Amino acid sequence: MDKTFDIQCELTYVSDYPPLYNDPELTEFVKNSLESMNDKEIKKVVEFPVFSGSEDFSYYAEKIPGCFFFHWL
Repeated sequence: MDKTFDIQCELTYVSDYPPLYNDPELTEFVKNSLESMNDKEIKKVVEFPVFSGSEDFSYYAEKIPGCFFFHWL
């Protein structure tokens, strides 16, 4: 309970995110496309190791082939 504002909150966490699956063919296409762009901002394209993050994109990828990627600046 927050004594300053007299607020109470109950959080119910539901672990219901499906695993994110990158379609292998689409992923290879995206990887090859990025590597062939010759963009000086793209230093390298690497596969990210498996991790236990939650991502809404996994719901989209259940319906249509998908490839989730991101970049660091």
